[in-house]
Amino acid sequence: MNNLDEQKAIVKDDKHDPVLPPNPENMDWGEYLKTDVLKRLGKPPNLIKITAANVFDNRWRVDVWVTKQVETGYSTVSSPSLPDGHSFFCIIKQGGKIIYKSEINKLY
Repeated sequence: MNNLDEQKAIVKDDKHDPVLPPNPENMDWGEYLKTDVLKRLGKPPNLIKITAANVFDNRWRVDVWVTKQVETGYSTVSSPSLPDGHSFFCIIKQGGKIIYKSEINKLY
């Protein structure tokens, strides 16, 4: 099987695998994912907040926001920033298994 066939098989599996029904057992998956991402990534300095959104069918986006110092020409101001490698996509599968689309490396 070549690389393209493998990628097609992965995409096909993602579309047909069962996902959890919306909010099973009243679990707050958004809060769970925020905690899980922070545990895997580590706590960045100047952390502002972590957001988690169910984009569709238990496919989620989790963003880690930090404060970044920006030079304006006249002064330095603090600005919210989403650094490279701080946005994650995942799927919550049947039984609560979480599959991240790319590996989360410990940075902090």
